[in-house]
Amino acid sequence: MQFDESHLVSLARSGDLDAFGQLYRRHAPGVYNLVLRILGNPDDAEDVKQEVFLRAHRSLDSFRGNARFSTWIYRIATNLSLDELRKRKPVVSVDQLSSDSSWEPVSENTEADPERLLQRKAARDAVQAALMAMPPHYRILVVLRHLEGLSYEEIAEVVGCSVNALNVRLHRAREAFRRALAPHMSAEELRSELPSGSKKNIALS
Repeated sequence: MQFDESHLVSLARSGDLDAFGQLYRRHAPGVYNLVLRILGNPDDAEDVKQEVFLRAHRSLDSFRGNARFSTWIYRIATNLSLDELRKRKPVVSVDQLSSDSSWEPVSENTEADPERLLQRKAARDAVQAALMAMPPHYRILVVLRHLEGLSYEEIAEVVGCSVNALNVRLHRAREAFRRALAPHMSAEELRSELPSGSKKNIALS
């Protein structure tokens, strides 16, 4: 039986493991993608994802429902990812990141233009490389806003700042992203090659 999220959280607090399992299934893919974008390593991302949900399960009593459950768990994921980054220098493989992309896969339609498909893959790879070249605190903001599609209010809740402060930080993060992307492709190339109509299409304005 499917319940709304607040009811699932209530059941999970009372010890209902099936309810927590439903929360896990709903949010694990997004948490994994978020952590992967921050850490740049699929194995580390999987380990941190598991730790995120263990931490969330132990801390359910601290979730008061003032924010969405997804926002709360993204905050846990962000903090644990930053902890992991402090422990080591990330080793990044663009090929690994591409294979675990949270964007829609490139169409396998044999009638599609092969050159166009290659251009789209190059655009996604360029974004991956640019993200990993950015300082982590800026990378997180770009991922949350432009890849995960969170609102300004949700991001402010995740990173623990006001919306006004977030506006300033996100502007700086976009500038950092532009600089990191420049060696790979132009902003116009990025806009033209990434899939349109998706929250995962990077908007640079």
